[in-house]
Amino acid sequence: LDVLRRADTGINIGYAIIYEAVRTITAIFPNIQLLETAASHISRFVSSDNHNLKYLGIKALAGIVQVNQKYALEHQLVVVDCLEDPDETLKRKTLDLLYRMTNAGNVVFVVDKLISHLRETSDDAFRASLTERITQLAERYAPDNSWFIRTMNGVFELGGELVRPDVAHNLMRLIAEGSGEDDEADMALRRFAAATYYSMLDRPILPDILVCVICWVLGEYGYLIGGGVALEDVVDKLVDAVERQFDAPSTRCWVVVAITKLVAQLGAMPAQVAEVCGKYKQSSQVLLSKYCSELEGLAAEVGTMHAALPTDASCEDLEVDPALGFLDAYVAEALSRGAQPYLAPGERPDELDVGGSISAAGGAHGGGGGGGGHGLRFDEYEKQQAPSQILAPPPAAAPTNGAPVAAPLGSGLNVSGVRSVWGAEGFKAAEPAAPPPPPQPGYGGGGYAYGGGGE
Repeated sequence: LDVLRRADTGINIGYAIIYEAVRTITAIFPNIQLLETAASHISRFVSSDNHNLKYLGIKALAGIVQVNQKYALEHQLVVVDCLEDPDETLKRKTLDLLYRMTNAGNVVFVVDKLISHLRETSDDAFRASLTERITQLAERYAPDNSWFIRTMNGVFELGGELVRPDVAHNLMRLIAEGSGEDDEADMALRRFAAATYYSMLDRPILPDILVCVICWVLGEYGYLIGGGVALEDVVDKLVDAVERQFDAPSTRCWVVVAITKLVAQLGAMPAQVAEVCGKYKQSSQVLLSKYCSELEGLAAEVGTMHAALPTDASCEDLEVDPALGFLDAYVAEALSRGAQPYLAPGERPDELDVGGSISAAGGAHGGGGGGGGHGLRFDEYEKQQAPSQILAPPPAAAPTNGAPVAAPLGSGLNVSGVRSVWGAEGFKAAEPAAPPPPPQPGYGGGGYAYGGGGE
């Protein structure tokens, strides 16, 4: 206490000492007098115009809140105002402090402030933090289910793609199961949700995650809307919603499934629904085409459609018949027409048992445990050996009578028989030919060769 009193001099070094003293108070065993004194000194930090002092005040309050929330609740309005500060670091610290300060008594006020900031901010990182914190506070401290639905609708509408998919699943589960304590209150909650989401379909822009929630609720509880709204009216709005532009291709599937559930409740397929099925049955999206084909097939068998899509049965447990006994009549009829009976994998002949063991015989077809019969082969084939090349002997050289023999053609330039005219000294000119030798005299004189003359 003496340190806090003496350090309160209005200068920076005094503020630093006060901040460290407050951190020490929050770290030791809780003392009521020390906590009250620390909270009173921190109040001037938070209300200061200096951003650095505000930041220290928010950090110090966060430490006090961890010990006891009541010492920070009196500064709640000042803390909320810090969310409007242009300093991003201060805003994030303030958001963390507000999250820690929230309880069941002030959750409505704090969440309303956070939603207003979510509506005004454009920073994606800050919007993601706000969306996550609002969702957690609403799930933890919601005063009633109606408030929770309204709050989450606002988060879906403003946060859009920033909301986790499991948040939408939790909301749908709450509407389906209710509190489980009062059936009438749970039914009133479903009426409120159905009427709320029916009116929201008129909005021109809706994020995909909110469209999915709307379609599920209207498909399950569209008959509870009341106020003169018939199922045909709900179907008309959903048919219009099919033509919306969605970010995810699967969102249109949610709309078609909701229409399918309402058609089962109507007992007949309206003309506009048949038109939607005809249009999207040829879609390149396999799932959407599948749902439209199923809708057409179920609409042709109204009794089967009612059995497959009962009203308000989302929470009912399904009884699974592992023996598929309901198919006995169908199987008996097929067998009477000559169909082959089902054979278990261990009873099938070799040509049908594709999963059977692979026979070791078959080495002649590649070796290494080749497959026998018609079974599938799962072992590795042997690497194929490259064929050996047999080189032919070179042909015998033909006699050339002293003529030069041309060298065999190789991969390079053939220069055999070509005189070399270039050397280290440069170009070599051709040397002149030597003159022929003089004729030699023959025997017998007279310039005639032996045996010549006129004899």
